[in-house]
Formats: sequence, structure tokens, C-alpha cells
Amino acid sequence: MRLPDTLKQALTELRQTLDTDIRDLFRAEGRLVDKVFLDELFNTLVRTDMGIDAAREIVADIRDRYQSRVVELKVIADEIKGKIKAMLSAS
Repeated sequence: MRLPDTLKQALTELRQTLDTDIRDLFRAEGRLVDKVFLDELFNTLVRTDMGIDAAREIVADIRDRYQSRVVELKVIADEIKGKIKAMLSAS
């Protein structure tokens, strides 16, 4: 099943924005998942126009899995991408 070109373009733009904006939240050695990080992540996700509900759900999942742990960019990026794929599959 092929995605319509407009949806494919929107997903490409979302991926590029997430790759850039999420990367900006991290330092080379990783980042502690705390309230400050989760707030910054939420704001970054909302700026991608994915919607407040989707951003809340993604942030809640990351909070539940990684709270008080130091994580690297790849871990969080993979979680976000996986969650977005699951949300798209469910709709």
C-alpha cells in the first residue's frame, strides 16, 4: 500500500524536523530524563505540528520508560519513531 504523496512529504518533513530538534536537546554524553527534559521534548514535538495529544502520549511513554535515567539521542529518537509508526498503524 502506497502512501499518498502529501502524507509521504509530511512524514519526511516531520522526520527531518525531529532529527534536528531532538538532537538539539542532547549533549554528547547523553541527557537525564527529568522534568526539564520532558518539557523541552514536549515543546519540540508540538512544534512539529504532530498535535498535543500525540506529543503528550509520546512524552508519557518516554517518561514511564526512562525517568531518572541518562539516555542517548538514538534511544529517544528510536522511541519517538516507533511510537509514531504505532500511532499511524492504529489509525
